[in-house]
Amino acid sequence: MAKKAKNSKKKAPSNAKKGVGKKTHTIKLTTDLNALAKPKEYLEFITFMAIPDVLREEQMGLKTQQDFATKFGIDAGTLSDWKKRVGFWDDVIAVRKDFFKARTANVILALETKSLDPEKVQGQDVRVLLTYTGEYSDRNETEHRIHPELAAALERIGKVLA
Repeated sequence: MAKKAKNSKKKAPSNAKKGVGKKTHTIKLTTDLNALAKPKEYLEFITFMAIPDVLREEQMGLKTQQDFATKFGIDAGTLSDWKKRVGFWDDVIAVRKDFFKARTANVILALETKSLDPEKVQGQDVRVLLTYTGEYSDRNETEHRIHPELAAALERIGKVLA
């Protein structure tokens, strides 16, 4: 008898460093894990794909997809098939967002530190920092809201002047 398909929240594999208290986060995935033969490995692969290459070895002890396939006893072709699944990349993005959310404070600190160094500062770094703090907004992206009564009055004035 087939298992009933459900699309519920699943705990994503932890990205915590070894030796540090591991935290689990609930991330809503688009993939129906009940439809997979190896759901735990699939979740690990999503995490593998979500974290930056330079951190994969530190976080997971793996460098390449072939390393992943060998460690988890999965054919490399299966990994390719998983990457083609509808929703796979949406799940990777969800895990990546969660991964970096925990590092936001460090990124802001790095931007601030770089922005204060006259030899390293770049305008785009300052712009990102000020945008994050709400102190900068690109005029082309600013939405102007006018009270409906004022908008109606301006429209009437425009008709009279036309």
